[in-house]
Amino acid sequence: LVSRVVDAWRLGDSFVSKTLFAWKDAVSPQLAAGTSPPDDASVVSAIRQSVAEENSAADLVVLETAGGPGSPGPSGRLQCDMLRPLRYPALLVGDGQLGGISTTLSSYEMLKVRGYSIPVIAIVENSGLENYKSIEKHVDAAVFPLSPCLPPPDQNNGIIDRHLKQWLVDTMDTFR
Repeated sequence: LVSRVVDAWRLGDSFVSKTLFAWKDAVSPQLAAGTSPPDDASVVSAIRQSVAEENSAADLVVLETAGGPGSPGPSGRLQCDMLRPLRYPALLVGDGQLGGISTTLSSYEMLKVRGYSIPVIAIVENSGLENYKSIEKHVDAAVFPLSPCLPPPDQNNGIIDRHLKQWLVDTMDTFR
């Protein structure tokens, strides 16, 4: 979906999107990986190799994972620990739902205590609670609220639906 949006909106000339690891079942990575998951060093090595192959002078690398920093990776080790050797700064995507302040701040602290730089937190505010206002009082990061894309985009039909198009228009200034 990200690749289709970047291509359709001509957001980048040298954009590359890859899926390095994926599993059939939509469950936690350590369960989805089955009986022979890749070890942490293999995951980190695959990420480094992919970034190096595509563009050693990349301005931005976005590494999307399943779950949050406290979610297990394929080996069962926490993702924040597994990915720390990469030394990438983190873009934390927080939760605007009830309970989202605690979840977002806990994730932020989990990353900070491990030495991550977290310059930006994006909060998807789909409940009207304006959690971002409370979160920004407790972090040393820029906090940006984003409206939700409703209904969620259909990722299986190969097109960018009208709801996603409108959401992109509505949030473009925030992303810039």
